[in-house]
Amino acid sequence: MSKNESVKMPLAKSVDSITKPCETCYVIYPTRLVLTNNALEKTRLGYVSEPPEGLKSSDYELRRLRNGFVYIFTTYIPTEATAKASLAVGKAWYIYHYRSPETKPIDRSYNHSFDTPLDYHFRQFFCKDEDLSNEWHSEKGKDKPYIELNTYITEIEIGYSDFELPISFLKELEKLPDLRKLWFRKVNIQTIKKTQRLLILTS
Repeated sequence: MSKNESVKMPLAKSVDSITKPCETCYVIYPTRLVLTNNALEKTRLGYVSEPPEGLKSSDYELRRLRNGFVYIFTTYIPTEATAKASLAVGKAWYIYHYRSPETKPIDRSYNHSFDTPLDYHFRQFFCKDEDLSNEWHSEKGKDKPYIELNTYITEIEIGYSDFELPISFLKELEKLPDLRKLWFRKVNIQTIKKTQRLLILTS
Protein backbone atom coordinates (compact mmCIF):
# COMPACT_ATOMS: atom_id res chain seq x y z
CA MET A 1 0.00 0.00 0.00
CA SER A 2 1.40 3.40 -0.96
CA LYS A 3 1.57 6.30 1.47
CA ASN A 4 -1.21 8.16 -0.37
CA GLU A 5 -3.67 5.33 -0.06
CA SER A 6 -6.10 5.21 2.82
CA VAL A 7 -8.34 2.51 4.17
CA LYS A 8 -12.07 3.30 4.17
CA MET A 9 -14.63 1.39 6.13
CA PRO A 10 -17.54 0.09 4.05
CA LEU A 11 -20.72 2.09 4.52
CA ALA A 12 -24.05 0.46 5.30
CA LYS A 13 -26.63 0.94 2.57
CA SER A 14 -30.36 0.88 3.13
CA VAL A 15 -32.36 -1.90 1.52
CA ASP A 16 -35.57 -0.78 -0.15
CA SER A 17 -36.54 -4.05 -1.79
CA ILE A 18 -36.53 -7.71 -0.80
CA THR A 19 -35.42 -8.63 -4.32
CA LYS A 20 -32.16 -7.66 -5.92
CA PRO A 21 -32.45 -5.35 -8.94
CA CYS A 22 -30.95 -7.98 -11.24
CA GLU A 23 -33.71 -10.45 -10.42
CA THR A 24 -36.42 -8.35 -12.14
CA CYS A 25 -39.24 -10.13 -10.34
CA TYR A 26 -42.61 -9.15 -9.00
CA VAL A 27 -43.15 -10.11 -5.38
CA ILE A 28 -46.62 -11.54 -4.80
CA TYR A 29 -48.12 -12.33 -1.41
CA PRO A 30 -51.50 -14.06 -1.79
CA THR A 31 -53.99 -13.54 1.04
CA ARG A 32 -57.65 -14.15 1.79
CA LEU A 33 -60.52 -11.94 2.92
CA VAL A 34 -62.60 -12.80 5.99
CA LEU A 35 -65.58 -11.09 7.60
CA THR A 36 -64.86 -9.08 10.75
CA ASN A 37 -66.68 -9.85 13.99
CA ASN A 38 -68.84 -6.74 13.53
CA ALA A 39 -69.84 -7.86 10.04
CA LEU A 40 -70.77 -11.31 11.36
CA GLU A 41 -72.95 -9.69 14.00
CA LYS A 42 -74.72 -7.65 11.31
CA THR A 43 -75.61 -10.82 9.41
CA ARG A 44 -77.90 -11.75 12.31
CA LEU A 45 -79.93 -8.64 11.43
CA GLY A 46 -80.14 -9.63 7.79
CA TYR A 47 -77.36 -7.37 6.55
CA VAL A 48 -75.05 -8.93 3.95
CA SER A 49 -71.63 -7.35 3.41
CA GLU A 50 -70.52 -7.11 -0.20
CA PRO A 51 -66.91 -8.10 -0.89
CA PRO A 52 -64.78 -4.95 -1.17
CA GLU A 53 -63.20 -3.83 -4.42
CA GLY A 54 -60.10 -2.56 -2.62
CA LEU A 55 -58.23 -3.35 0.58
CA LYS A 56 -59.99 -0.85 2.83
CA SER A 57 -63.20 -2.22 4.31
CA SER A 58 -64.84 -2.08 7.73
CA ASP A 59 -66.48 -5.47 7.14
CA TYR A 60 -63.50 -7.46 5.85
CA GLU A 61 -59.93 -7.99 6.93
CA LEU A 62 -56.90 -9.66 5.39
CA ARG A 63 -55.65 -13.00 6.67
CA ARG A 64 -52.92 -15.41 5.69
CA LEU A 65 -53.90 -18.31 3.49
CA ARG A 66 -54.84 -21.66 4.96
CA ASN A 67 -52.89 -24.78 4.03
CA GLY A 68 -53.35 -25.24 0.33
CA PHE A 69 -52.26 -24.59 -3.22
CA VAL A 70 -51.89 -21.43 -5.27
CA TYR A 71 -52.42 -21.71 -9.02
CA ILE A 72 -51.26 -18.97 -11.37
CA PHE A 73 -52.16 -19.16 -15.06
CA THR A 74 -50.99 -16.82 -17.78
CA THR A 75 -51.52 -16.65 -21.51
CA TYR A 76 -48.61 -14.31 -22.16
CA ILE A 77 -45.27 -16.04 -21.77
CA PRO A 78 -42.28 -14.61 -23.66
CA THR A 79 -39.14 -16.69 -23.94
CA GLU A 80 -37.46 -14.65 -21.19
CA ALA A 81 -39.93 -15.85 -18.53
CA THR A 82 -38.71 -19.06 -16.93
CA ALA A 83 -39.50 -21.37 -13.99
CA LYS A 84 -42.81 -22.58 -15.38
CA ALA A 85 -44.70 -25.62 -14.10
CA SER A 86 -46.31 -26.22 -17.47
CA LEU A 87 -46.09 -24.62 -20.88
CA ALA A 88 -48.41 -24.97 -23.86
CA VAL A 89 -48.49 -22.68 -26.87
CA GLY A 90 -48.67 -19.23 -25.31
CA LYS A 91 -49.88 -20.60 -21.96
CA ALA A 92 -48.16 -21.43 -18.67
CA TRP A 93 -48.89 -22.61 -15.11
CA TYR A 94 -47.06 -21.58 -11.94
CA ILE A 95 -48.10 -23.84 -9.06
CA TYR A 96 -47.22 -23.52 -5.35
CA HIS A 97 -47.87 -25.38 -2.11
CA TYR A 98 -48.43 -23.16 0.95
CA ARG A 99 -47.99 -24.23 4.56
CA SER A 100 -49.95 -22.72 7.47
CA PRO A 101 -49.36 -24.36 10.87
CA GLU A 102 -52.68 -23.02 12.22
CA THR A 103 -54.82 -25.16 9.92
CA LYS A 104 -54.86 -28.87 9.29
CA PRO A 105 -54.18 -29.76 5.66
CA ILE A 106 -56.87 -31.58 3.69
CA ASP A 107 -55.57 -35.07 2.92
CA ARG A 108 -56.58 -35.23 -0.73
CA SER A 109 -53.79 -35.61 -3.27
CA TYR A 110 -54.63 -36.20 -6.92
CA ASN A 111 -51.16 -35.84 -8.35
CA HIS A 112 -48.18 -36.50 -6.09
CA SER A 113 -47.09 -36.47 -2.47
CA PHE A 114 -44.53 -33.92 -1.32
CA ASP A 115 -42.90 -32.89 1.91
CA THR A 116 -44.66 -29.87 3.36
CA PRO A 117 -42.98 -26.46 2.97
CA LEU A 118 -41.69 -24.40 5.88
CA ASP A 119 -44.32 -22.63 7.98
CA TYR A 120 -45.82 -19.64 6.15
CA HIS A 121 -43.78 -20.44 3.06
CA PHE A 122 -44.51 -21.30 -0.57
CA ARG A 123 -42.86 -24.16 -2.43
CA GLN A 124 -43.01 -24.21 -6.21
CA PHE A 125 -43.81 -27.29 -8.29
CA PHE A 126 -42.16 -28.15 -11.59
CA CYS A 127 -43.15 -30.69 -14.23
CA LYS A 128 -40.87 -32.77 -16.41
CA ASP A 129 -40.74 -31.25 -19.90
CA GLU A 130 -43.22 -28.65 -18.61
CA ASP A 131 -46.09 -31.09 -19.09
CA LEU A 132 -48.66 -31.44 -16.29
CA SER A 133 -49.12 -35.13 -17.13
CA ASN A 134 -45.45 -35.90 -16.52
CA GLU A 135 -43.54 -36.32 -13.28
CA TRP A 136 -43.80 -33.46 -10.78
CA HIS A 137 -41.08 -32.35 -8.41
CA SER A 138 -40.52 -29.53 -5.94
CA GLU A 139 -37.33 -27.82 -4.93
CA LYS A 140 -36.90 -28.60 -1.25
CA GLY A 141 -34.81 -26.01 0.54
CA LYS A 142 -35.94 -23.17 -1.74
CA ASP A 143 -39.17 -22.28 0.08
CA LYS A 144 -39.99 -18.57 0.15
CA PRO A 145 -42.45 -16.50 2.24
CA TYR A 146 -43.75 -14.99 -1.00
CA ILE A 147 -44.09 -15.78 -4.71
CA GLU A 148 -41.83 -14.29 -7.36
CA LEU A 149 -42.84 -13.87 -11.00
CA ASN A 150 -40.70 -12.57 -13.81
CA THR A 151 -41.53 -8.99 -14.77
CA TYR A 152 -41.96 -10.08 -18.38
CA ILE A 153 -45.30 -11.54 -17.26
CA THR A 154 -47.84 -8.72 -17.49
CA GLU A 155 -51.16 -10.42 -16.74
CA ILE A 156 -52.07 -13.41 -14.59
CA GLU A 157 -55.09 -15.35 -13.39
CA ILE A 158 -54.62 -16.53 -9.81
CA GLY A 159 -56.60 -18.95 -7.66
CA TYR A 160 -56.39 -20.86 -4.40
CA SER A 161 -57.57 -24.30 -3.32
CA ASP A 162 -57.52 -26.04 0.07
CA PHE A 163 -56.51 -29.24 -1.72
CA GLU A 164 -54.51 -30.23 -4.78
CA LEU A 165 -56.60 -29.93 -7.93
CA PRO A 166 -56.73 -32.90 -10.34
CA ILE A 167 -54.57 -32.62 -13.44
CA SER A 168 -57.62 -33.28 -15.61
CA PHE A 169 -59.32 -30.25 -14.06
CA LEU A 170 -56.25 -28.07 -14.58
CA LYS A 171 -56.31 -28.98 -18.25
CA GLU A 172 -59.98 -28.02 -18.46
CA LEU A 173 -59.17 -24.69 -16.81
CA GLU A 174 -56.43 -24.19 -19.35
CA LYS A 175 -58.86 -24.65 -22.25
CA LEU A 176 -61.94 -22.84 -20.91
CA PRO A 177 -61.69 -19.11 -20.08
CA ASP A 178 -65.26 -19.03 -18.70
CA LEU A 179 -64.37 -21.78 -16.22
CA ARG A 180 -61.29 -19.85 -15.10
CA LYS A 181 -63.50 -16.83 -14.40
CA LEU A 182 -65.33 -18.91 -11.77
CA TRP A 183 -62.15 -20.10 -10.06
CA PHE A 184 -59.52 -17.44 -10.68
CA ARG A 185 -59.08 -13.72 -10.36
CA LYS A 186 -57.51 -11.88 -13.29
CA VAL A 187 -54.87 -9.29 -12.44
CA ASN A 188 -53.17 -6.94 -14.88
CA ILE A 189 -49.77 -6.43 -13.30
CA GLN A 190 -48.92 -3.55 -15.62
CA THR A 191 -51.54 -1.37 -13.93
CA ILE A 192 -49.71 -1.67 -10.59
CA LYS A 193 -46.69 0.60 -10.83
CA LYS A 194 -45.96 1.81 -7.30
CA THR A 195 -43.30 -0.74 -6.31
CA GLN A 196 -42.37 -4.33 -6.96
CA ARG A 197 -44.10 -5.36 -3.75
CA LEU A 198 -47.41 -6.68 -5.00
CA LEU A 199 -50.31 -7.83 -2.85
CA ILE A 200 -52.98 -9.92 -4.55
CA LEU A 201 -56.19 -11.25 -3.04
CA THR A 202 -57.04 -14.78 -4.07
CA SER A 203 -60.28 -15.43 -2.21
